[in-house]
Amino acid sequence: MLEQYKPSLFFLAKFLGLYFVLNILYGFYFESFSPIADPITYFVVDNTISFLGLFYNGLDFEYYPSDQLVWMALDKDIILNAYEGCNGVNVMILFLSFIIAYKGELKSTVWFILMGILIIHLSNILRIAILFVVAERYQAYLYFTHKYLFTGIIYSAVFFLWFLWVRKVNKQKVQKG
Repeated sequence: MLEQYKPSLFFLAKFLGLYFVLNILYGFYFESFSPIADPITYFVVDNTISFLGLFYNGLDFEYYPSDQLVWMALDKDIILNAYEGCNGVNVMILFLSFIIAYKGELKSTVWFILMGILIIHLSNILRIAILFVVAERYQAYLYFTHKYLFTGIIYSAVFFLWFLWVRKVNKQKVQKG
C-alpha cells in the first residue's frame, strides 16, 4: 500500500529537506552580518529606492546599527524599515526547493529557476515600493497591506510558477513517451 505513495513521499522529503537545509544555511549567512543588515537586503532596498526614484526625489536608505534593518527615507524622514525577511530570499528558497524536488531536464530546470527568481525579485521590489507609498500616504493600511495582501500575492505568484513548472515537466514527460 505504501508503494503507491512512494513517489509523492520522496518528492515531499526532497522538498522539505532542501527547504530546511537552505534555510539553515541562509540563517548562518544572515547572522554572519550581525548587528547590521546583510548585503542581499541592502541590494533589494537599493533596487527599490532606484525604482522609487522614478517617482520621488529626496530618497535615501541606510542601515540602523542596533537592529538588522535598513530604513528607507524621504527627505530625511524615515518612511519604511526593511528587515531581512523583506529581501525575498525565503520565498526564493521555497520556490527553488520545489523546482529542484520536482525534477525536470537540467537545462529547463536551471532556466526556470533563474527566471522564477528574477520574477520573485522584481515582484518583491514592486511590493516594497508600494508598501513605501502606503506607509507614506496611508499609514493606517500598512499593517494589513504588508501582513495579508502582499503576503497572499507573493505566495500566489510562487504557486502559479510551481503550477507552470509542473505542467512543463509533465508535458516533457508525455512527449518523451
